[in-house]
Amino acid sequence: ILAVYALQVISAPFGFVIASAIAADLGLFTGPAVSAVAYAWLTFEFVHGSVTHVLLNLFGLILISPTFEERIGSLRWAILFFVGGAFGALVFVLVHASQTVLLVGASAGIFAAFGAYGRLYPRDRVTLFLPLPGMPALPVIQVVVLFLALEMVLGVVLPGGIAWEAHTGALAF
Repeated sequence: ILAVYALQVISAPFGFVIASAIAADLGLFTGPAVSAVAYAWLTFEFVHGSVTHVLLNLFGLILISPTFEERIGSLRWAILFFVGGAFGALVFVLVHASQTVLLVGASAGIFAAFGAYGRLYPRDRVTLFLPLPGMPALPVIQVVVLFLALEMVLGVVLPGGIAWEAHTGALAF
């Protein structure tokens, strides 16, 4: 992910990484008159729109993945990440079928892994990443349901620019 982002930065015109040739080649670009290339259903998860975007996704990977991957194995985790991410992308594309869109970012795969973690190990307790004194560890299923509700609300309330629909679809995957 970081190597692809570095290539985006190097090839970006005037610092706009989303406008780089890398984003155009590896991102999921689709619309009414445009069909996405097959490999983009996987490669879009390596492309990011900003340094904040890539850092938040890496933060999510660090918080969720190690424990879950250790339990289910690297191969199963990778399949879940990529197939769940592609499913989230499909939900996003279907919701925006009448628009031409470019989808980038690993968050759909991260949300797919998070949702699976909640379904497979619902009683595991996790501490939210907010370092608040006295914050209790919650069952992971409660955190997953909270995130699902939050993503659905944010998808309706906030303007475009973040693929809330992909997050929700992947989380439900």
